[in-house]
Amino acid sequence: DFSKDSCVNISVEFETNSTHVHQSLDDKVQIILEYLVKNPGARLTITGHTDNVGSETYNMELSRERAEGVKNYLVDKFSIDEERLIVKGVGSSEPVADNSTLEGQLKNRRVMIQDCPE
Repeated sequence: DFSKDSCVNISVEFETNSTHVHQSLDDKVQIILEYLVKNPGARLTITGHTDNVGSETYNMELSRERAEGVKNYLVDKFSIDEERLIVKGVGSSEPVADNSTLEGQLKNRRVMIQDCPE
């Protein structure tokens, strides 16, 4: 999912309270690999997000664990250099959809893999 010539922006959704990385990420890994080859100095930011169900503390930890899970998946399964992957969790602070609906909650339970150099 290149939004510009030299940007990568990939989203991976999660089940409620889950840190399990779905194999659907495999379909997107080629994009990541191509991006990293074309941009040897690039470092991808892996940001975990949650819906608003649960406490703020719980959601911050869950979002970080999701991001770590995606990082570990990419490192272990595809041998991506972990030094090129930055992990952070933001809990429910950056929703992309309405948390009052199940569909919105699903969209908010995600990990974003992004980089867009200046």
